[in-house]
Amino acid sequence: MESTLIIILLAASLIFNIVTMILVIGLVKKNKSMTITEEQNHSVEAKKQYVEESGVVFCRNCANQFDSTLNVCPDCKTAR
Repeated sequence: MESTLIIILLAASLIFNIVTMILVIGLVKKNKSMTITEEQNHSVEAKKQYVEESGVVFCRNCANQFDSTLNVCPDCKTAR
């Protein structure tokens, strides 16, 4: 009688754990998809801001072109 009760309790515990695991995995997948969407929106906004703020400048020392978001010339390391 005791062994039957133990088996029933173990089976119930196993079923409960499997159902809980399935629910948690579903919630994690849902949150990941929402997080990815939020990150994509953020990166799009960051790219828009970068495009609006970026440009081309010429180095005073070597006259090479470089991105205006940089503070020093990548070739000769002269400050802007």
